This record gives sequence, C-alpha cells and structure tokens, in this order.
Amino acid sequence: MYDVRPLLKQLNQHFDSNRALINLPRKFKIAVSGCTLHCIRHEIQDVSFVAVPQDDKVVFDLTVGGGLSSGRQFALRLERTCQPDQVLAVSDAVAHLFHDYGNRENRSAARLRHLIQNWGLEKFRDALENRLDFVLGTGTTAAHGIGPTTPLWLF
Repeated sequence: MYDVRPLLKQLNQHFDSNRALINLPRKFKIAVSGCTLHCIRHEIQDVSFVAVPQDDKVVFDLTVGGGLSSGRQFALRLERTCQPDQVLAVSDAVAHLFHDYGNRENRSAARLRHLIQNWGLEKFRDALENRLDFVLGTGTTAAHGIGPTTPLWLF
C-alpha cells in the first residue's frame, strides 16, 4: 500500500547518529508498516506506525507501549495519525519522552509501556503532542488489528 523504505532509512540514520538518545532506560523498538495486513506485529512494539488510507492519501495510525516478557502488554492506540513526513518527528518525540521520564531504577519496569501505565494514555498523548510543532490527526482509522492472519509463506 505504501513504500516505507525511505522512512526506515531516515529513522535509522537519525537514531544511529543521535547522541542525545544514546542512553535510553532500556531497549526501544520502532516499527513502520506500509501494509494493513498486520505485517509488523505493531501490538508488541514501543511505537508503531501503520499506513492506512484516508481520503486520497495515506496517513499512519499510531500505537505505543507494546511489549512481551513478564509485563507483556498489547500496544495502545493513541487515536492519532501522522503524515509520512511526520513519522521521524513523532518517533523522536516518543524516544525523548522515554529518555526523560523512563524508569532507570528498576530494569523490569524500564520500558515505555511502564511509563504509559504510570501516566495513563491521555497524559502520555498530551506530553507527546506538546513536544511536536504540528498537530497530529485525530480519530480512529483502524484498518489493522489483532486477528487471524495468513502466514507469509502461504502466498
């Protein structure tokens, strides 16, 4: 539906060279998908962007706070969207929130999902939007979701 390779290259270059984010509390996973077939397992990523059609263009639906392990949690939909050229800024803002407010004292609680659990989704969304110099799209554009999928090897 949408070729995300240029976005992935941009994200990779930004985070590889960003010394301000070198000391995150723990790992931080970003996923970007150009398909609506549940391709990136967005529900287990710290922040994910899933392309969805909106009118005659593509926007990215945002989910945050997913993860596995003992404190597993499916990512939460922010009920916000962004334009393709805003993916980097949103990713950077989420990473900075995690850097500034993530738990550094307890390794088992040092993931983005724990920050969101402590703050609540609304406070997290407000903090994110306050860090951006543009307005995110609102509403739900759920063209993806949890449900049965066809394994790629069957195509």
